[in-house]
This record gives sequence, structure tokens and C-alpha cells, in this order.
Amino acid sequence: MKKRKLAILLSAAMTVSLLAACGTQNTNSASTEGSAGSAAVAAADTEKTADTSKDEAAIRARLTAYRTALAKSDPNEVVKNYTSDGVVMGPGSPTAIGEQLADTYAGIFSNVDLNLDFTLANMVIGDTYAVVQSTSDGTATVKATGETAPEQNRELFVLEKTDGDWKIARYMYNKMDVLTPADHTEIAENTTSGSTAQDEEQVKTLIAATYRDALAAGDADAITDAFAEDGVVMPPEGATYRGEDAVKENYEAICSSVALDLQFSIDEVVLDGDYGFVRSTSDGTATVKADNSSAQEVNRELWVVHKVDGQWKIAFYMYNKMS
Repeated sequence: MKKRKLAILLSAAMTVSLLAACGTQNTNSASTEGSAGSAAVAAADTEKTADTSKDEAAIRARLTAYRTALAKSDPNEVVKNYTSDGVVMGPGSPTAIGEQLADTYAGIFSNVDLNLDFTLANMVIGDTYAVVQSTSDGTATVKATGETAPEQNRELFVLEKTDGDWKIARYMYNKMDVLTPADHTEIAENTTSGSTAQDEEQVKTLIAATYRDALAAGDADAITDAFAEDGVVMPPEGATYRGEDAVKENYEAICSSVALDLQFSIDEVVLDGDYGFVRSTSDGTATVKADNSSAQEVNRELWVVHKVDGQWKIAFYMYNKMS
């Protein structure tokens, strides 16, 4: 996956290479062939951008349909927005998969009515999968009392294109300390496809060993190195930490106050070219350094990983507590 700007730069580089390969023996021929090559590359870029724009519109439409179904408090309409094996991971709730989704949403709607608007901060769009990071803002009305209160969340969606239709495949959300909606949407394109068993093992190692060991060592630099330069961390009840400096600041604060010894169990790894996603759970202990008191620490995680210069890095990371 590459950002649109990077795709344009690569196109220019390809054009220069074509002209150089033609040599100087026939100047007119080289000029003609170079122009044709440049036009072909430009046409391919235009087609890819057009396809991405269509996918972007379709993804936005899907999330709007999801929002409308929520507002109607209709679990059957909500489930229509998911793939058949869709997964939802709400804070304080068990992980719901496939046929469990309808009951999960029915349980929510038996207690509250939701009226939310979603603001999209990031989209990563590929041929098969897309990732959306967003925030939502609105109200929740308790049916038993009629009392209405603000409802704000931060979301990480993974969507899958099935039979040409984008649907929600994986969905996790949690609370922020202070809602900070995006003022624009950053979009990255997936221009690659395919992965190997070695890629999958490298991703598992990244999370269950590299990240885990750096966390246990309290090494904020090593933790930050496991993330992409523009990596994002979204802890429950915390801010959204975006980019190397912010990610490092977050982990420095954590490591200065708490020692974490966690084991990560990988539930699922799905890779699609240079991006992928991972579901996991973690279990271990958190020890408060001030008084050396320890308690069990259990979480559920959704990771988005990105292959950068041949090395897998964490691009987005969200976690919450399950019941």
C-alpha cells in the first residue's frame, strides 16, 4: 500500500527509467516511446485513483448505512452491514462473531437508543480489505428512564469487499479522554497483493515477541521502533497518539509508572499485500512502581500492520477490556 503522492512519484521514476533504457541511437524513436510509456503509466494511475475514489465513496456509504441502522435500533439492519463472519468487539462486552451479532445488537438496543455521527480520520484502501479509523459523537438515550446523555467513541473498522460490496468485517471501539474529531481524512492506497507464510510468522513475532518483550523491558524506544513512523495508538480512556514522538511519549509515561508482563495470544492474522490486521488477547500482570502492587491485566487487541521497506510495523493499535 502506498499513499497517492508516493504512487505519482513512482510513476515519474518509471518514466525516467523507460527513457534511459531507450538510449540515444534514435532520438525520435526514444522520444516517441518515452511519451507512450509516460502516457500508459499516467493512464494506469488515473484508473487506479478513479477506482480508489469509487471504493472510498462505497466505504463511506457503508458506514452511513451502519449509522442509519444504529439510529433505527434495528439489529437485523445493522447485521446487513457486516460480512457473514463479521466480528464486533465493544468495551466491557464479549467478542461477538457471525450469528452472534444480531443478539449482541439486540441486547444493546433493548437498553439504549443511539444517535451517532461518524468522522473519518484515516482510510487505507486495498482491493480486498480496507481500514477506517474514526470517531463518533452523538447521544445515547436510556429506554428505561428516557434520560439522554452524550455518547462519544473512537473506532477501528476493517472492511472486506465481497462480491464487489464493501462490508464491515472487524470492528473495535473504545472511549477517548477528550473527543478530538479529524478535520480531514488521510487516505492511503493498497497497490500490492499477496503474502507468504513467512510474512505471517513475521507479523506474529512482531506482536507476540518484539512488542511484548520491549513492553516487558519498559523500553519506550524499542516499543516505538515496532511502530511505523506514522503509527497510531488508541488506548481506552486515553488520547489518540499519532506519529513517533507521540507514541514514544505515551509509552514513556506508561513505563515510568507501571511494569507490564503480558503474553499475547494471536487469534487471527489476515494479510493483504503491504497491510494486514491481527486480533489478539493478552493476559498477565501490571505492577505499579510506586508501591509495587500487582494486579492481573487482561485486554483484547486489534492491530493493523504495515510492511515498510520489507519490514512489518504496527500502523494502528487499539485495545479494550472484554467481559
